Amino acid sequence: MTSGISSSKWVVFKSAVKRFKWLGILYAVALFLELPLVLWMELNREKSIQGNLWVEVAGKSFQSQILFHPVAHLTSIAVAVIFGLILFYYLQNERASTFFHSLPIKRWSLYWQNILAGLTLIWLPILINGLLLYGVMAVFGVTEVQWPNHYAYDPLMETVDANLANAVSVGKLFAFWLFLNLLMTGLFYIFTVFVGMLTGNVLLQGALTFIGLILPLGLYLLIKFNLWKLLYGFPRDIDESTVLWLSPLVRYLDYQNYQLLFKSQAGYIWYVVAAVLFCLISLFLYRKRHVEAAGETLAAGWIRRVFIYGVATCATLTGGLYFSALNESSTGALYLGYFIGGVLGYIIADMIAYKSFHFYRRWKGMVVFGAVFIVLLASVKLDLYGYQKYVPEQDEVKEVFFNGLNRDSVPAVESLKGQDNIRRVRELHRQIIKLEKENRNLEKSLNRPIPDGAFRPEEPRRVMTADITYVLDSGRKVKRTYMIDMDRYREFLYPIFNSEETKRSIYGRLFKTDVKKIDELNISNYHLGKSVRIYKRAEIDEALAALKKDVLNVSYEAAVQNKRPTLAMLEFIAKTSWESKYVYYTLNYYEDFKNFTAFLEKHGYMEELFLNPEDVSEIIVKKAGSAETVAVEDKQKIKVLLNWCNLEDERAYLMRQQQPVNKGMVEYYGKIVTKKGSPIFVVFDSSPYAQQLIFKMMQEK
Repeated sequence: MTSGISSSKWVVFKSAVKRFKWLGILYAVALFLELPLVLWMELNREKSIQGNLWVEVAGKSFQSQILFHPVAHLTSIAVAVIFGLILFYYLQNERASTFFHSLPIKRWSLYWQNILAGLTLIWLPILINGLLLYGVMAVFGVTEVQWPNHYAYDPLMETVDANLANAVSVGKLFAFWLFLNLLMTGLFYIFTVFVGMLTGNVLLQGALTFIGLILPLGLYLLIKFNLWKLLYGFPRDIDESTVLWLSPLVRYLDYQNYQLLFKSQAGYIWYVVAAVLFCLISLFLYRKRHVEAAGETLAAGWIRRVFIYGVATCATLTGGLYFSALNESSTGALYLGYFIGGVLGYIIADMIAYKSFHFYRRWKGMVVFGAVFIVLLASVKLDLYGYQKYVPEQDEVKEVFFNGLNRDSVPAVESLKGQDNIRRVRELHRQIIKLEKENRNLEKSLNRPIPDGAFRPEEPRRVMTADITYVLDSGRKVKRTYMIDMDRYREFLYPIFNSEETKRSIYGRLFKTDVKKIDELNISNYHLGKSVRIYKRAEIDEALAALKKDVLNVSYEAAVQNKRPTLAMLEFIAKTSWESKYVYYTLNYYEDFKNFTAFLEKHGYMEELFLNPEDVSEIIVKKAGSAETVAVEDKQKIKVLLNWCNLEDERAYLMRQQQPVNKGMVEYYGKIVTKKGSPIFVVFDSSPYAQQLIFKMMQEK
């Protein structure tokens, strides 16, 4: 019932604060132990280490990351949810609900007083500890903090965005800290209250609160993974920076929260909107709620139906995903998972909603759910929406991004805008769709267990993941992902790769590199464990100039088919403003890089990096799990083997002699015997082409 008599006094507010202030005090103490005290100890430790230099380095402390530690956030989440449970607990208890609603206070007043009491008890400890944290910084003379922020620089290092500074004033830091914690705790509290309006059981309210906080993210991932199984070409990548916003719980517990100081905080604006909406909807539901709902699992009939169908849907998708993961090559496993998951999910949800084991009496709802799901599943599987066959028309495409045409596994930086390349990509796309069955069988074969002896090194197969993203004139993006046999599509891939525009797209980061920001070039020959570091500015400039010429002439066989070895790995090292170094870009060094090879020879680095075949007496090649052994003495073959091996220690070499052959695989290892007599133990590359070369050498002997 709703009383028509209002009260001008904040009796409920005062009573709630008085009854539960102990929990607010405990929360304040917990935050103090987790944040101000820890920050004080860390800064004091730093100050004692720095001594007289502290005045100069105080502003370069990184300890402010302590403020965003997940443990403190976990405490805040727990407290916010607990307040939502206990302040509105009277709704879940029939006697308490009758008592409160018999008071001469209108429901809207009762609601708002409890809401404000909870926010007061949650936010006051945060504000107090925020002032203490600011005071700790002031006591130690810290006015500015440094951040190891990866977003401070553009990924291509073209420019440094002035808005993405790696130094932040203490005032801005604490403004963000307060905003983050006040908003998120308020959102969790209000969402808990919202769930309480839907249920009449406090335990179910707590469970549904946490489920609801991750439901949008979980449902998104379930739908995406299931569509990936059902729709040919459905993209498989997930943009974590965007997807994580779907779950405020996951977003808040992310240890990288501090980096949002340097990024757009638009996601938090949506959280503000969500908190306001949940607050208003909760009030509406509260005014419509019957007192008799106390003690029921769910407060109304329509809520039961939403709950049952929602749980059944999630269980169906989860069952399909689970059974499909057990047998990825079987479509039947996917459908079996849908059936088992849907039936179990519906039955369990029905029993919870009605607090009854007599679910079979409501069998019609299950039939309706099953029929609707089958219709939706059939419409997707039969591609009634034209998703799988769709290829944009040439005149609709503004540009296209095509990834997968390089072994460096670096996404294309630049799009392909030339009409010839757009036409070639569209032709490739149409051919992939035409050979859908063949491509699906290829993908299934990769997930199918390989029986003994099934692998033949004379039949290598090169599989690539082709990511195609069209950007249409309307601004809409059309993205598809396929796994294809590279040799099968060579006639389409070869002309795309060999265009200058494509190579500038693949190696765009190299061309956009600001040479002045590169402090070091590290060249690692991981085949033999040798490396060279170049620090001279003139040599770095010369090396980059040579590489920019070489990548435009790199062959399809080397960069795509893996039929030419990677001689070394190049790492471009940059230095941040706080003097720490990081690898900003890596590049494979192929035999095709004639200009870079000339650079290494000119400066005498070749001798430091590579072993001359003339200095090798022989290379002993062994087949794992077999007595087959061959000694290679031909200098040309030695040169080939040196480029297809990887260094390992003698212990690993001896262990390989004892181990049985890997199921379905062929593995080669051995040792390099130099003229100086010192052996170098190696394992040979497992790529199909390398395996084929070694297999032929073994057969020749």
